[in-house]
Amino acid sequence: MTEARWRQLTDIPLLLAGLVFYVVYALPILNDSLTPAQRSLCSRTNLAIWIAFIIDYVVRMRLSRDWRGFVRGNLVDLFAIILPLLRPLRIVSLLQSVSHTHERLRVDPHRQLATYGLASIVLLGFAAALTIYSIERHAPGATITTFGDAAWWTLTTATTVGYGDTYPVTGEGRYVGAAVMIGGVAILGVVSASVATWFTGRFQEQSDVVDEQQADATSALVAEIRALREQLEGPREGS
Repeated sequence: MTEARWRQLTDIPLLLAGLVFYVVYALPILNDSLTPAQRSLCSRTNLAIWIAFIIDYVVRMRLSRDWRGFVRGNLVDLFAIILPLLRPLRIVSLLQSVSHTHERLRVDPHRQLATYGLASIVLLGFAAALTIYSIERHAPGATITTFGDAAWWTLTTATTVGYGDTYPVTGEGRYVGAAVMIGGVAILGVVSASVATWFTGRFQEQSDVVDEQQADATSALVAEIRALREQLEGPREGS
């Protein structure tokens, strides 16, 4: 079996598993009324999805026959396995793989990059808000005590606005904050550059169309002038 064939068989199931990961990760944090059995089920499901991601990574690495090149080309997948906060990036990677595998899902590369960038921002932002909320809400002197506070902090931190009205007070929370700052700046930069390139490309396409229309009009005018001259010169030669 080839790596491409393996991706065709597993990408969609793993994508669905990644979405389930979000549910089982968020429920215990957002819903305090869950029973211990329900929390245990969420934890086991989360663990099973993590193991599935590991198995997929190892199998693809074996099928690639160049494990060093595979690791260098799939660092996002590796980081998503190691760090739970980056696990949403695995979902974006799967979306990209599915779109490449299925012809009808392919779109313009610049639009595709912008879409994946925005998806990364939303997914990572939601995961970061959940993580910081679970860490900070019961800490002494915490300023992030609701999920709304966590979402607001994530937005202001990722965009480097940093109003300072909410901030982490624990060491773990500050590590999450550092990751959100770095990831937010990087992803927003990629998205901004992609959007700017897309607009530039659109303007260039419109300019090319106008230039082509002007060239056609000029060619038609030259042809009419030539035909008119031939008509005028014809009677002179006959006389």
